[in-house]
Order: sequence, then C-alpha cells, then structure tokens
Amino acid sequence: MSLTKKRSRITLLSTLLAAGILAWPPQAGAQSGEVHFFNQNGGPRDGVHCTPPFSKCNERVGILRAGVRRSVNCKKSDACKNDEARSAMLIGPIRAGWTMIVYDNPDGSKNDDWAEINVIRNMTASDWVTIGTFERSYVEHFVRVTYHRKNGLDGKVSSIEVRP
Repeated sequence: MSLTKKRSRITLLSTLLAAGILAWPPQAGAQSGEVHFFNQNGGPRDGVHCTPPFSKCNERVGILRAGVRRSVNCKKSDACKNDEARSAMLIGPIRAGWTMIVYDNPDGSKNDDWAEINVIRNMTASDWVTIGTFERSYVEHFVRVTYHRKNGLDGKVSSIEVRP
C-alpha cells in the first residue's frame, strides 16, 4: 500500500473517531441486536409485514436496541406504547448475560408483576427468539424467562429495563 493511501486511511479513521462514528478500541462484545414488542401473545402474526425488518408491522408496539443500557417508562417514551406489549422478539446479535426486565409498574418497581429475560447463550445476527408471553417462567435454547406474578403482566407492560 502506498504512503498516500495509508495517510488517507489514517485521516478517514481520525475523522470518524472525532465524529463519534467509530469507537477505539473496538468495544468487546458490542451489540447491535434489537428487541421488538408486540400487542398480542405469541409474537407477530402478520407473516408478510411482521418479520424482520418489520416494514409495516401494525402489531409492533415498541422497539429497543439491545446493546444500549437503559430504563424506559412507557408512559413517557416513544420507545414503547404503555400497557400494550404482550410478547417480544429478540433479534441478535445479543451476547450471553444480557438481561431485560419488563414491569407492570411505570417506575420499574417490583411491587407489581414483572418478568426477567436473560440471554443464556450468545445469539448471532441470524438468530432470533420469540418471548410469546411474559407470564410464564421457562428456559429455552437462548433464553431464561422468570415471571413474578401478582395480577397479570401481558398487555400491562409500563416500563422496561435493558442491561447489556
């Protein structure tokens, strides 16, 4: 590679770093997966529009990036519609150890129903899993779901916490 090309690449990388488009060093375990929430149990039903990339899915009531740690109050955020989510779909890549908690309480209190979803096996970009209900504890290939019951959670999700 010529010296001119090397300098051009270094200049480009420096520009991307300065603009915050590129991180250095690369983040170990960086994630770009997503979580999609749906207004019916069992995940999306419309096979034409409600499969990735969900071009016109009317059943979707929320979407969050899996790699960003955050707490969302659905009463105050555009990321999810309050009291509508009954199921979710995790779309990789998502690393083992990732956790999401959905709460009936908008402040994330565990005094009402809540469910914890843990990814127990690394999901690649081609992997996805449907959480068909938040009201059942179980373990599958990629996830462990633990439900804490009071009076029902499906259709009453008011806040979501994501811990990459």
